[in-house]
Amino acid sequence: MREKTVPEGMLFVMGDNRDVSNDSRDWGFLPVRNVTARVWCRYRLPGRFELVR
Repeated sequence: MREKTVPEGMLFVMGDNRDVSNDSRDWGFLPVRNVTARVWCRYRLPGRFELVR
C-alpha cells in the first residue's frame, strides 16, 4: 500500500481481518463527524480484555 496523508477531520480505518475487510483501502477516508461510537474496551489474545481510556 502506498503512503497516504490523512486530511484534517478525516480518519483512515482498517478492519481487523485485513485480507477480507471492507475499509478505507476500498472506500477512502472517513469523516470524523461520521463516527458515532467510542471504544471502551478491547480484546487481546489469549482471553484478555483491556479498558481503553
